Amino acid sequence: MTNSLYGVAAVGNALVDVISQTDEAFIKDQHEKFGMEKGAMTLVDQDRALQLYDAMGPGTETSGGSAANTMAGFASFGAKARI
Repeated sequence: MTNSLYGVAAVGNALVDVISQTDEAFIKDQHEKFGMEKGAMTLVDQDRALQLYDAMGPGTETSGGSAANTMAGFASFGAKARI
């Protein structure tokens, strides 16, 4: 095997994960309005994102998407990862 600069590479879409504390009533309300499921990942467009930001409490935005999250996991174990 040849020496390579990276041990693993990924190709994926750049997404933003938003993490926020909430209660069951908020989750039930979002399910009734928009079909969002507790514990599920839901892609939303800009208009829906703005509605959610207005309705929810403070949140933390982080880089996300399965490729980015997988590479962050590999890197946390010391692997040389690249997206």
